[in-house]
Amino acid sequence: MEGEMMEYREISGKKLSNDELILRRKVRKEVEKISEQIPLASKKIYAMGRLSNADILDDILHDYHSKVEAVVDNNRDKVGLHAYGNKIFDIVTPEDFWSQNCEEVVLLIFSFRFWSEMREQMIRKGYVEGKNLFVINMLTAEKKLAFIKAGVKLLQSFEEKYGEDVFIFLLHGPIGDNFLFYSFLPYYVQREDIKNPLCIGTELSRRIHRLFGLYNFEEVTKEQIFSLEYLYMFLGNGNHKFKILQIWEFDFHFNRCWIRFRPGFTFMDTFRKYVYALEDKKTPLLPAFAECDQQVKEHFGRLGLHPGLTVIIAPFAYSIVAQPPKIFWQCLVSHLREAGYDVAVNARTEYETNFLSDVPVMSYELSDSLAYLEYAGAFVSMRSGFCDVTSQAKCHKVILYPEYKGIDYERHRSDIYFGGLKNMGLCNDAWELEYRYYEGIEEETAYWESFAEQIVAGLKEDNKVVH
Repeated sequence: MEGEMMEYREISGKKLSNDELILRRKVRKEVEKISEQIPLASKKIYAMGRLSNADILDDILHDYHSKVEAVVDNNRDKVGLHAYGNKIFDIVTPEDFWSQNCEEVVLLIFSFRFWSEMREQMIRKGYVEGKNLFVINMLTAEKKLAFIKAGVKLLQSFEEKYGEDVFIFLLHGPIGDNFLFYSFLPYYVQREDIKNPLCIGTELSRRIHRLFGLYNFEEVTKEQIFSLEYLYMFLGNGNHKFKILQIWEFDFHFNRCWIRFRPGFTFMDTFRKYVYALEDKKTPLLPAFAECDQQVKEHFGRLGLHPGLTVIIAPFAYSIVAQPPKIFWQCLVSHLREAGYDVAVNARTEYETNFLSDVPVMSYELSDSLAYLEYAGAFVSMRSGFCDVTSQAKCHKVILYPEYKGIDYERHRSDIYFGGLKNMGLCNDAWELEYRYYEGIEEETAYWESFAEQIVAGLKEDNKVVH
């Protein structure tokens, strides 16, 4: 398995979890079957689905001397070049795709939630399944039934271990979501008089569980999560034994609650009101973080970083599609060093690859994150879930957002109005900035140079790094 993991890392620049490896093996088998029917290398391959799924297909197609030509999306606002990890994907409209010679293209649909609608749309346009149209990892009725049965067995196993009165909370999603789930969970447990709560989730959820230390926790796989989601849909309102917290994601074909994206709402309202139905006055309950100790200081010393004069940068944010190019971060590092600051990259080395080769990586437990940021002095980050976790850090925080261009109801909102730390009530001392983005701006080095200079000048002028 290690060799397989490294193979994908070389292609995508990202190490993979066991769940991701399992999914990729399944997709690889399906692509292999397709390759037996058509010569992939001689076709233009288009994908339909999330960029994360297009990324998987692109990695696998590499072994067939092919690639994802573009990603087809029904939302015209997404058209253009979009970064995902170390790759750039071109998103095109269905009309652009349909303008191609259908004999020269192949469309791979890879979407857990919308594959049926996408498939029907393409068949109506004359595409033929098994010829120039293929659905990857399609969930048949048999697969769904198998998920439901697996979900029943999983619930029974938890009842046997924790008792028949156990009430299960399914946590899912990125770090920020898990952090906010836990921040309000005690209010719900108390109000509903739940005596025996059990939280379940992936390894990422366990990291947040360790931070809060609330209730029992069981780690589950993504397939087990899918099984509970399908069981939930099967049981409907008659089930009172478990609650899915991230009700708006993955396989659910109902209750997306687009109202929560409307102007006037923030990401915090999603958790306070939509997930838990709490009153406005309920504030998030934050965990206790570790104090700065000798281990933190020695870590800085080993990397040659000076306390109070170090800027930790965090360029990874997977929920934001329109991200600054690498040249921005390279310019930022250069200008910070010219101004006399040390620089380090915040990264989880088991999942993320540092693309700034001359900048040291700082990796640490979430419980130590405030100590690291405060000892460093400053933090410049894309708006990611890590910003939720570290919002209380007593350091100078610069948080970056793509400029607001209206609401995309099909995707997560990542703008400053919806997800801003100040608007969410997480902190009032962050310096929150928007950057421009449009097709081709990735190549405009002068703009990114200027944006980097603006950040460094602001840090110096307002003494935003502790001297």
